[in-house]
Amino acid sequence: LMLEATIGGLLAGGLLAMVALRLTKFETSQAKPHYYTPNTYIGLGLTLLLAGRVIYRVGVLYFSKTATTLTAPTVMHSPLTMVILGLTAGYYVVFNSGVLLKSRRRSSAFGKRV
Repeated sequence: LMLEATIGGLLAGGLLAMVALRLTKFETSQAKPHYYTPNTYIGLGLTLLLAGRVIYRVGVLYFSKTATTLTAPTVMHSPLTMVILGLTAGYYVVFNSGVLLKSRRRSSAFGKRV
C-alpha cells in the first residue's frame, strides 16, 4: 500500500508539474539573458502541504501514548503522507527537468548554450 501511494503521488506530481510548466513565464531580455517566473501558488501550496502533513504526523506521534521514540519510519508510516511526499517529489523533479529543457531550447534558439 505504501509503494502504491508513493507511485500514485509521483505520477500526480508529474502531471501537476506539466500544468505548472505551462503557467511558467519564460523571458529573455538584455539585462538577464534567460529567466523564468514559476507559478507561485502551485509550488508554495505543495511545500505547505508537505510541511503541514509532517508536522501533523510528528504531533500525533508525540502526543500518542504508545509512541516511545520518533523515528523516520514511524513518521512516514502513513499512505497519505507517502502520497504527499510522492506528489512533492514528482512535482519538483518533473518541473525542474522541464525548466532545464526549455532553457536549453531557448539558448540554442539564440545561438548560446547555458
